[in-house]
Amino acid sequence: MTGKDEDIGKFKVPSLRNVALTAPYMHDGSVATLSAVIDHYAHGLQNHPNQSPLLQTFDISETEKAALIAF
Repeated sequence: MTGKDEDIGKFKVPSLRNVALTAPYMHDGSVATLSAVIDHYAHGLQNHPNQSPLLQTFDISETEKAALIAF
């Protein structure tokens, strides 16, 4: 914790090793499934002062989502 205002909401991203076995997800455990995580990033982004401009919503089919989760 740096105590700097510009660092509020920032955190180190953990490894994806065994991610399917480590629910709940997100930094605060607020998302229960990998499917819900994908939905969050596809449709649920909210503006935050420190949110990267690289994050954008996207369209994903159920087939693509299932393939991503299997991967």
